[in-house]
Amino acid sequence: MIRKQANATIPLTGVRLMTIEQDAAIVTEHLHRYLFALNYCIGQEVLDLACGEGYGSQILAEKALNVTGIDIDPEIILYATKKYRAGNLRFLEGNAESLPVTDQSVDVVVSFETLEHVPSQDGMLAEIKRVLKPGGLLIISTPDRKFYSEETGHHNPFHLKELFPDEFRSLLEKYFHPVRLLFQYVQGSSVIYPTDKKDVQWYGEGDIGYYFTRNTIPAKYMIALAGCETNIPGLSIFNGKNIVDRIHGGELETVLKSRTYRLGKAIMAPYQWLRRLFQSNHQ
Repeated sequence: MIRKQANATIPLTGVRLMTIEQDAAIVTEHLHRYLFALNYCIGQEVLDLACGEGYGSQILAEKALNVTGIDIDPEIILYATKKYRAGNLRFLEGNAESLPVTDQSVDVVVSFETLEHVPSQDGMLAEIKRVLKPGGLLIISTPDRKFYSEETGHHNPFHLKELFPDEFRSLLEKYFHPVRLLFQYVQGSSVIYPTDKKDVQWYGEGDIGYYFTRNTIPAKYMIALAGCETNIPGLSIFNGKNIVDRIHGGELETVLKSRTYRLGKAIMAPYQWLRRLFQSNHQ
């Protein structure tokens, strides 16, 4: 559960998730990643790199020994420090390529949707390697360039370099071994699953009369567990129904309370009355 200590005042820019976010898919995908990572943080010293407003660090702190959230933006660090408070949680300003953390002091580094933003991806991974204890674990995600950008035509102006799966794995293997690669597909709910070339995949969408199938799942995000042998679930599912209901239910409530809706309802009232009267006379 995300426990809030202050009202949101940082504007939505698209570069990070805020808990006032109104895109259900974005909220779902981020929450699933942190809940997935939580299983590996129990009783551990954890670093949440590019923590943003701190909601994920707060989640990890529920089971971790200690959590340090780091972000390059001093304003967001100040905001996180005021909003999320726990005895085992702190927030520091810092650059992904120069972390304010001592060597070999962290058991788990969590970094979601950060790699594609930094000028030097090698520099970021070298720093993570420096601060991780021997046998430490890196849990990291980044968009799959094929399904995030190339197939959709989407361009995120904040992304400096997106990677294909083979590029992502090769980059990680320069610093960590072993590397286990997973994928995340989000559509209403979120699914995280491990895969390799031996896996059989099937994907379909559409309706009766029009449908489309393919032998690859268009998962937009890649997640890697790197640096030590660890068990991973064959399939991880997060049901986004409550998030969708909250966001879209709130949108509906706003519409119903709007002046335009009330005016339209008043204008249509006589016609609705006549319609009901006509129907009752013909039954």
